[in-house]
Amino acid sequence: MRFAIEFAQGNVDGIAVNTEFNLAADSGRPTFGSQTTVVYENYAIFLKKRNISIHSIADLAGLNVLGFNNATKFLEPEFAALMEENPLYSEVTDQSRQVLMLFNKRVDVVVADKLIFNYWLTRLIRLGSVELLDMRERLEFARIFAPAPRSVQFADETCE
Repeated sequence: MRFAIEFAQGNVDGIAVNTEFNLAADSGRPTFGSQTTVVYENYAIFLKKRNISIHSIADLAGLNVLGFNNATKFLEPEFAALMEENPLYSEVTDQSRQVLMLFNKRVDVVVADKLIFNYWLTRLIRLGSVELLDMRERLEFARIFAPAPRSVQFADETCE
């Protein structure tokens, strides 16, 4: 991952990472970690009228799924294995695109943190960039992922 390379080269001295991610191993540089700083609550998000039933990660099989950047690295290994076999799976760095693609019915399911998804939904409505889409359509949020705590890893122990 690019951030591990940047950390290894000394271009950055602190990175927010999944608490289970071993930045020291990936960068070859000692790290000093903070306490948990934020906990992401990722969901499988879909339009109710699509009549999709999602109660587990396995229910995503065969669906057109759009994840956030590196979702397969940050979420459960079961998700990564399932999406590796799914030719309809893709990821985006710009999470506003998840909202647009879901409401445009270009994907069946979006995998995102609920607060981040709702932020982009609200912002797109306010910007008027979604006038052709019915952004008030009812959404379903399936909690199929474990909470994802993040901490900050520092190069200097005095920063923690």
